[in-house]
Order: sequence, then C-alpha cells, then structure tokens
Amino acid sequence: MLFFSARRKEKNESISKIPLILDKLWSEEGLQEEQWKLQQENYQTLLTRQRKSEVVIENILEVLDEYKTILEEQNSARSKEKVLVGYISAYDGSLHQLERMFRNIEGKEGEWVKQLEGIKKQLRDNMEKSELKIIKEQDITVDFNLHEVVGICDTEQKEKDGQVCEVIIPGIIFEGNVVNKAKVTAYQYKGEENAG
Repeated sequence: MLFFSARRKEKNESISKIPLILDKLWSEEGLQEEQWKLQQENYQTLLTRQRKSEVVIENILEVLDEYKTILEEQNSARSKEKVLVGYISAYDGSLHQLERMFRNIEGKEGEWVKQLEGIKKQLRDNMEKSELKIIKEQDITVDFNLHEVVGICDTEQKEKDGQVCEVIIPGIIFEGNVVNKAKVTAYQYKGEENAG
C-alpha cells in the first residue's frame, strides 16, 4: 500500500504541477507571439527602407538621364557650331577670292563672270553640305515664321499685296530650324479705295 500511496502522491504532485507547466507554456507562447510581431515589424521596416531606397535610386537615375540629355544637346550644339564655322570660313574664303578677282579685272568680262559663277556654285555646295539655307527670295508671300517685316512698299498691283518686296538682310535656316529671320520690306496694296 505504501507503494500505491507513494505513487498516488507522485501523481498528485504531477497533477498539481500541471497548472504551473500550463502557465509556463502560455507565457512562452506569448513570448513567441511577441517575437513574431517584432519580426513582422522589422520586416515591414526593412520593406519600407527598401522602397525608399528604390525611390532614391530612381530619382538618381532620372537626374543622370537628364544630364545625359543635356550633354547630348551640348555636343549637338558644338557640332552645329563647327558646321557654321566651316560655312563662315568657306564664305569668307569665297569673298576673298571674289575680292581678288575684282582687283584683277581689266576688260576680261567673260572670265570674271565664269569665276563668279564658280564661286556661287562653291557657296551653294557648302550650304547644302552644312544643311544651311539662306532666306533671300523676293516676290513670295510673307511668312512670319521666316520673315520680319521692317518696312512697307506701296503697290498698285493687288496680287503683290503681302508679298516680299525686298530682302534687306537675308535670314538663315539651319537643319530645318530658323536661326535668323530675314528682314524684309513687304508690298502693301494702295488701290483706289486705300488711296487718300
């Protein structure tokens, strides 16, 4: 009987320890839940930091793209400047040739006309190579994208109203863009109804 009573006592002690064991399990489970929540918060914090880093990196890449575009535009402008300098140099050389030619004229009208035509052709070829066009046409309708009207020429011919009378200073178009508008005078119709 002693054996049974010792066993019973042992079982009762074990049973009495169950609430303590359950309390420990509950507290450990609570600790695990807190640790899980902390891990989730840490994970969310890391995700937020990663998103912020990605935004910063995207901003940096956009700025770099803008700088790249600016550099490309500057390089393009430099190459255009080189073309214009080349054209101006060729133009200056042609003018110099023209000046020398006129100094040497002594009744050789046929020869200097041929030389002048050669210089004109050389200038036209250089302009075509450099994508440079001179705005110098007369008797065409005034285009305010190409022309700046600086004076008026009266006309009695109604069909000439609004056309270029004279080009005072030629304009320049480079690669399809107007660099300088031509300064022109334009015809204004002065018929009987406008006279007075």
